[in-house]
Amino acid sequence: NQFEKHIRQLQREHNDRVQAERRAKHRVERKNRDAYVKLLNELRDNGKLRYGTKWKEVHPFVENDPRYVAMLGQSGSSPVDLFWDTLEEETGKFRTLRRYALDVLEQQRFEVTTATPVEDFLSVMRKDARTANIDEQSMHDIYSYILEKVKKREEDERKMEESDERHAIDRLRSVIKRLEPPVELGDTWEVVRPRVEKTDEYRALKSDTLRESAFDKYMQRLKDKETERRDRRRDDRPRSRDRRERERERERGDRDR
Repeated sequence: NQFEKHIRQLQREHNDRVQAERRAKHRVERKNRDAYVKLLNELRDNGKLRYGTKWKEVHPFVENDPRYVAMLGQSGSSPVDLFWDTLEEETGKFRTLRRYALDVLEQQRFEVTTATPVEDFLSVMRKDARTANIDEQSMHDIYSYILEKVKKREEDERKMEESDERHAIDRLRSVIKRLEPPVELGDTWEVVRPRVEKTDEYRALKSDTLRESAFDKYMQRLKDKETERRDRRRDDRPRSRDRRERERERERGDRDR
């Protein structure tokens, strides 16, 4: 009937209006996203957004820009999401440049150490076509990355060497502990050394200082044990006196009976 047709017409008009509003909203949001991405690209071109940049470093440059403000609260990707997308692109570019630089270093047999000046590194890079045109900031970022890796490797090697030394010292200390006749408190390293210097454990340590430290550790343990024995004897004396007193009291009690 006429009433139902009218209701259906109103529903169609409402649905068309909702769809039109939704499409208009999507167009506005897409326009806002495009404008904001352009802002991020400007920051990238100005060197303010590059590999390793943090959001907190970028935020002061965008917080008052209308293109950033227009993005706040709208659906879809947030300003931070789009920042991360841009940063990921920059990171991918940096990794490519870094790979070129590492290939050049390997080909030229040039080893970067913690003592390598950045000028020497740059000199090698400028002589190869693959890296000659990399911008100055990226080149310094690559140098810093390589230097951090070198420092990490040297630190790991130092820790491993220290660990190996500790274990080697403990092994020599065990050799000293098992000597027959046993090492005594009055012995010195000059006396003990000839008794162990032909062992593998002695030769495994690189310096006399490390070898003597194994002896010192063992002697300290002997001193600690001696101190513990004296303390126990001192603690036992009062108990012995108390026991003798109780025995004398029992004896007097027996005589009294």
